[in-house]
Amino acid sequence: MRLVKDLILCVWEQRPAEAKDRTTEQQRRVSAIQQKLDKLDEAFLYSEAIDDTTYGRQRDKLREELTLAKIDHHAEAVDELDVEGILAFAERILPPASDLWVQA
Repeated sequence: MRLVKDLILCVWEQRPAEAKDRTTEQQRRVSAIQQKLDKLDEAFLYSEAIDDTTYGRQRDKLREELTLAKIDHHAEAVDELDVEGILAFAERILPPASDLWVQA
């Protein structure tokens, strides 16, 4: 049990650096999509370079991409667990599990 716990903690400690890289990449993706959306708005509103149909289609596509990118970014940020607490709980519950079966 201690070996499994140590292995899980070792892997978990490496995870924050990887998670930070993924979060940074997702933030860049959100920013890039937002910039595209801003350029599209500028081309439609100020330059009048595109028609209503094209603007609406591209705007909807970019908004959908932006929403999905924000969801991915948020999901990565929320994905934090108290691994040490979970492992302590498992250490406490698993060894007497056979006794629970016998008592039931």
